[in-house]
Amino acid sequence: MKIEKNSKLYKILGEEKIEVNSKHRKCIKETRLDYVAYSEDGIIEALEDKTKKFFIGVQWHPESLLSDKYSSMLFDAFVESLFI
Repeated sequence: MKIEKNSKLYKILGEEKIEVNSKHRKCIKETRLDYVAYSEDGIIEALEDKTKKFFIGVQWHPESLLSDKYSSMLFDAFVESLFI
């Protein structure tokens, strides 16, 4: 998955490209949110609302990858945002 450098997701993960467990049969085609990550075949994998304090939507399954450092970083950033 490729991550846009101007995104909160990039700021959290610090990487432009990571592997994710994308297993969806349906995907987002259109929205007013900012598209910030894409799979190699062009499917939107992450969205953000930059007008919100913390609003990141992902289409992969980080909850299934709790031992993965990027999934942990995403969860940690979410929990941290609750206390800031």
